[in-house]
Amino acid sequence: GVFLAGISLGNWFGGQLADSGASQCTLRRLLLIGAGTVLLSLVVIRLLGDGDVLRAVPFYPRIVLLTVTTCLPPAFVLSLISPVAIKLQLPDVAHTGRVAGLVYAVGTLGSLVGNFLTGFVLLAQLTTYAIVLGAAGVLALLAMVVRENTHLTPRPPSLKKKGERIQEESGEVSPPFPLRQGGPGGLGSFSRPALSLRAAC
Repeated sequence: GVFLAGISLGNWFGGQLADSGASQCTLRRLLLIGAGTVLLSLVVIRLLGDGDVLRAVPFYPRIVLLTVTTCLPPAFVLSLISPVAIKLQLPDVAHTGRVAGLVYAVGTLGSLVGNFLTGFVLLAQLTTYAIVLGAAGVLALLAMVVRENTHLTPRPPSLKKKGERIQEESGEVSPPFPLRQGGPGGLGSFSRPALSLRAAC
């Protein structure tokens, strides 16, 4: 239940993040933060897992607290990635279904492989701590290998955006709507960074 709650919240916030400014930099940051939350779960277990610190807390609330602190952060952060990845892979709106289906198919396939690989192979050979450390290492490695302009579907040649008037003599692009200084839809609403993840790498 905690994992599902984290996935639900992560997908919702991830959609907002993708709309506000998806970039390869954002994807790399999410992967690194995800690796950090995985490692954080090990720290929480080390500090609180034996029960001495939370001895005064009743048993069932203690279980809920440990589950939330160890499982919710990784589930939330890693679920932010799918909406951002979909936004980055979209060459145009005509390929939305194909790209979304591909991203979720790859994610589901990875879940199946990870489930059976962990249950039948890794747990028989390694400790839980080693497996979790390995998962964090894989996330960090993926963050390092993410490259600019890598797409699962080919992007069409550059076309003039609908509604734009390109002034070739000056190199300026005129938007299809006037930008106001403030208020809904104005320049102020576009200039505010939605999240710190949009900062340049």
